[in-house]
Amino acid sequence: LRHDRGATLPRPPNPAARLAFERSAIWGKNPGRVQIKAGIKYLQEAVRLDPQFAAAWRGLSSAHIAQAWFGETNPAEDFEQARIEAQRAIALDDTSGEPWRNLGAISHFGDRDDAAADAELARAMKLSPNDAQAYCYFAETLIDRHRFEEALRFAKRAEEVDPGWLEPITVAGNARLFAGDVNGAIAEYDRALESEPGYGLANHFLGRAYLAKGQFERAIEQLRRSNELLGRVPFSLADLGYALAVGGHREAAELLAADLHKRRDAGYYPAYTLAEIELGFGNADAALDWLERAADEKNLGYYFPSVDPIYEPLRSQPRFKALMKRLRL
Repeated sequence: LRHDRGATLPRPPNPAARLAFERSAIWGKNPGRVQIKAGIKYLQEAVRLDPQFAAAWRGLSSAHIAQAWFGETNPAEDFEQARIEAQRAIALDDTSGEPWRNLGAISHFGDRDDAAADAELARAMKLSPNDAQAYCYFAETLIDRHRFEEALRFAKRAEEVDPGWLEPITVAGNARLFAGDVNGAIAEYDRALESEPGYGLANHFLGRAYLAKGQFERAIEQLRRSNELLGRVPFSLADLGYALAVGGHREAAELLAADLHKRRDAGYYPAYTLAEIELGFGNADAALDWLERAADEKNLGYYFPSVDPIYEPLRSQPRFKALMKRLRL
């Protein structure tokens, strides 16, 4: 292992902290939100036992970002916690790219500062050229910016350095889907599902692909399946609600919307979920009301409304344009 002169070198952790750290990673490469939540507890125990354990701080930062993706907790809080943990990891060991790619994700998805995100992700890929997650995060930021061909290249690079990981294949499918190549996207999702039929993200975006083709019943069936696999997380419920609404299942969509209202009344639940369902009903003003609340909450969904095809009916609306300008999208 080569270190630059003056680099901060990590030291071996104590055995108890090492054991807690190892327990945080027992679920493999494609964990769900339950596993991530449990992993956070193990990693918090690791840094409690050894506050100088750089790898555990890196893992905590990554886990809080993953938790933000699922969207059941306030992402602003998760991102801020991940930022603190990444900075702590860098202070203890500045040779790893992992905390830099986490900072890049926070800059894009949380702060919407793409100049900072590009610099941080470039540093991450330079420090850790075999870190597939860094390439995947960069691909996701490129999708949000309509740079689909570049996104596809970085998703393929992520798959090259970690062939057993399914997320890069799904991200490649998403780049094709949002670029309008729906059949190419389906081929990518099918490729991921050949490896793991129960992989939630590929199942979910396969449903989005059927939705793009106007195959509403097939999309609804697929999104129902992905909801069960993902555990009915906000972005999957939002897309299902939208599909039910545009597919003519108004009563089912209204029942789902009522459930989401109850969740918001009981505590934090993202506003964009209701924006999508109202848009499915054709209620543009109500959708924009909820989308503006989502902007205030700093949670706009899995992909930004500026790129997500679901929001196409709002593109010409002055309120939508003003919101995207305010958000620097």
